[in-house]
Amino acid sequence: MKGKQHSMKHTPIRFYPATILLCSCLGSLVSPVIGQVAVLPYEQEVYLTAYYSPEPDQCCYVLGSYEEDVIMNGQGIHGADGTPVYPGMLAAPKEIPFGTRIDLPGIGVGAVHDRGSAITMMDNDDDASIAHLDIWVGHGEEGLARALAFGSKRMTATIYPLGSDHPQVSLVLENLPAPRAVLPASTNTPSSLLLAASSLGDSSASVRLLQKTLSSLAYFEREPSGTFGEETKAALARFQKDHNISGDGSSADDVTRARLIAAEKLMNRLPAAFGELAMGDTGQNVNRAQGVLRFLGDYSGRTTGAFDERMKNAVIAFQLRTHVIDDALTPGAGRIGPKTKSAIIHAWRIKRAKSEASPIFLTMQVTKIVLEKHLPSSVLARGSQGDDVKRLQRLLLRKGLLTKADINGVFGEKTEKAVEAMQLQGKIITTSNDHGAGVVGPMTRKLLEEFAVQEGIRIVRSNGFRYL
Repeated sequence: MKGKQHSMKHTPIRFYPATILLCSCLGSLVSPVIGQVAVLPYEQEVYLTAYYSPEPDQCCYVLGSYEEDVIMNGQGIHGADGTPVYPGMLAAPKEIPFGTRIDLPGIGVGAVHDRGSAITMMDNDDDASIAHLDIWVGHGEEGLARALAFGSKRMTATIYPLGSDHPQVSLVLENLPAPRAVLPASTNTPSSLLLAASSLGDSSASVRLLQKTLSSLAYFEREPSGTFGEETKAALARFQKDHNISGDGSSADDVTRARLIAAEKLMNRLPAAFGELAMGDTGQNVNRAQGVLRFLGDYSGRTTGAFDERMKNAVIAFQLRTHVIDDALTPGAGRIGPKTKSAIIHAWRIKRAKSEASPIFLTMQVTKIVLEKHLPSSVLARGSQGDDVKRLQRLLLRKGLLTKADINGVFGEKTEKAVEAMQLQGKIITTSNDHGAGVVGPMTRKLLEEFAVQEGIRIVRSNGFRYL
């Protein structure tokens, strides 16, 4: 990989579980054998999460860009003890020495070579302990998809201490699913969350992005952890209540996520500036305030530029429904001071978010269908065959680069030339001799996705979802 090498001990990209359940640690068992102490394996309750090594030119990243993922993760070249990453590498609490082998039921045997600030032994109310382990699951998009799909798992592992008879490391990454559908849909905004549904109890990168978005909107005050707990639920419930979305905060459904995205985009936008105003004021500022209050549904008169009795009553109506004042006799009733102005801006953003969320919601729905049905899920090149090639060829047909007769599921010369033409159009390559020309890799797939989503939106708007 390119760039400066970093150890993965610099806070790896990790996907934490939702809850830590009660568990027990049986500890190391020792027994005298011919005058010596035998080191025996022991059982340990663990919760297992996954992390990966980012690469340049991925379609998507946990934090939105390669640079941000590297800052958080390091480049993922080696573990804290200097061992190069490999399938079966584990990060474990400092109480478990480097080199220790751990048998993870249903996963395989791993070896400890890494640490992490959140990789610790944690005590429970019954004085037992549970070990947080993190397993490395690959490079680039495939590793990210595998880590996201892995989520978290609780199990009783067998730990083989140093000096014990231990099994060989045995982990086959290909046995762990890496579905592309779990990948974020876009890298344009780190908090886009287009496909990343999450609920109370979940632990994933999407939860971390949800928390980051809620934090930027001043609903969540903790450092994003990736774990959907009660505080995240309470923050999401406040957001849903403010935005008149049904829900108790326990789930970030499609409607909520679309509104979150829209609300974040509006964070730095303001309605027309109007300043502080009171009875008797006139001019352009009053004009603007009347326009904003009309948009919010509180003012129904003409835009006169005069702060008259009708305008005062509209301000009072707004203040009452937004709980800025308790009644019409509260000091400040009927005038726009700092508190009322702030409430007007907040209400304006909420109403704008509702309208701007509609196309975002549509994009979410179309993107899901595109990823599931219309986009190739693997790297393709000349000689590839199968359904993924047919999906590719159908998209190239829509771009006018192939004909119906070319859709045969075989990646031959015509398909290769069509891919090259698309790459040239998208400025992924400059000549057909460039590295990656004619190959559907991460950047080309991203280009295909953008085209397929836009085409899908056009089809749905014209004919409905049934034609997609």
